[in-house]
Amino acid sequence: MVTALAQRHWGDLDNLRRVITFLRLHRDQDGALPGRWTRSLQPMDSRGFGGFDFLFSELVLMLYAETRDDQILRANYATVRRSFDALAAAAHDNGLVPGIGMYPDLPQKMGRRETSYVAIDNAAWYALCRNMEKMARMLEDEPTARRAYALAEKVEAHFLPMFWDEEKGFIRDSFSPAEGGRVDSYPLFSLLFLESAFGR
Repeated sequence: MVTALAQRHWGDLDNLRRVITFLRLHRDQDGALPGRWTRSLQPMDSRGFGGFDFLFSELVLMLYAETRDDQILRANYATVRRSFDALAAAAHDNGLVPGIGMYPDLPQKMGRRETSYVAIDNAAWYALCRNMEKMARMLEDEPTARRAYALAEKVEAHFLPMFWDEEKGFIRDSFSPAEGGRVDSYPLFSLLFLESAFGR
């Protein structure tokens, strides 16, 4: 998906459209995007809803921005909305979503738990909220737009106080509220949100 985001720079909109269609149609049983597929296109390594859904929403909005074709939004809106709804239901009162994280492959070795707040995922969640708000407004779904905006504001208020390390000048990987500990690792992949203007 990150590669597909770059295809716009070379004008390869046909392949971008094919990627979006593939991602909409080839999901796991719960509707989540898997980490990969078998050769027969069966989903593998699914971790539920999360950062992949942000990337999908970013692809949809990018293709729409390049083509101004409303049908792109309409064809993909229910898929983005389903992901948003699932994550919104999992969000805590502070707006953040707990989980082991979408990346890397062995998150437990980094000290993460299923109850952790992970920087890469929650920054992606923020950007998904903003993308959901934008899409909902364009399609005149005001209740969803307001809900997405309210959640984005909560994440915005809590993200930096939780993850920012003033001494290092960078984002910590994660925080485990149950154990009360921060994982003092500073991976570059936490910056996935920079794929989005809203994330920046």
